[in-house]
Amino acid sequence: MSRTFPCRLLAAASLLLPAAVLAQGALSPGGLVVAADTSLKLDVAGALSAAGAGGVAAPFPQAADGGSGGSLSVSITPSVWVPAIKGDVAAGGNMTKVDNSLSDAFEDVGDARGGLEGHLEISLGKLTLFGDALYLDLEPKGSGGVSSSNATASIRGWVLEAGAAYAVLDTRPQGDTDPGFRIVVEPLGGVRVHIMDMSIDDPFLPIGGSDNKRWVDGFGGVRGRVQFAQPFTLFGRADIGAGESTFTWSAAAGAEFNFSRSISLGVGYKWLKVDFKEGSAASLNAFTYDLLMQGPYVELTIRF
Repeated sequence: MSRTFPCRLLAAASLLLPAAVLAQGALSPGGLVVAADTSLKLDVAGALSAAGAGGVAAPFPQAADGGSGGSLSVSITPSVWVPAIKGDVAAGGNMTKVDNSLSDAFEDVGDARGGLEGHLEISLGKLTLFGDALYLDLEPKGSGGVSSSNATASIRGWVLEAGAAYAVLDTRPQGDTDPGFRIVVEPLGGVRVHIMDMSIDDPFLPIGGSDNKRWVDGFGGVRGRVQFAQPFTLFGRADIGAGESTFTWSAAAGAEFNFSRSISLGVGYKWLKVDFKEGSAASLNAFTYDLLMQGPYVELTIRF
């Protein structure tokens, strides 16, 4: 891996850090909390509508003092994902293998390509409802197949997710606000929708191939968090699923730094595997989206 990776990831984190500082000031106790909070919600909601989970949902952006009590908490988590991509794609009669390394993925960031994600959670006691929108804009290079290694695939679309999680283990007793050691484990399940527009261009073929598809999968898994002491937390999530896809799985793991009970900055690594095929491989209407995406991400969580 290139030595420039950490620098580039830190650069991405630096874009979210000023927002964390501003948001922390907006959410701090005081007479203007209501007005600042309303403005912040509108601004973040607008950003999410423009930017777009997990497919891979943020693993655990719950309120820092949430738990088994009955209080309501809401969190919003925008994030930037830089995924390598490898697998097979087919659209409009063209097909190719694609293979973009992490080095290629970081170079594509300069062309405004990658993944932008927005995650929303509403928690009441042990139950959490979540929604996630991941927008992908990728142009992986071909690495062989019917199309040559000079082929380029253009993949643009959304991965939308909705589901619920329930805490079966929370080592912090109800009403205890001590920020000490804590373990939380939550089984989860939901529905994931892919809406993809894909094209394959090869300079050695007379025409390019393109198509768009939408498909739906169910998924189930588990997520958890280990809080050793404020302000650091480790978290992870994994799930598997199927439906219109033959098989899909996703995972994420990372660490979170809590600036306050309202603001935290996280970094981690995500994986998303999807195997969806429609039509015969030899037909002009064949559509193949058999890809593994993986890479680092940086996220900012704002809690209300």
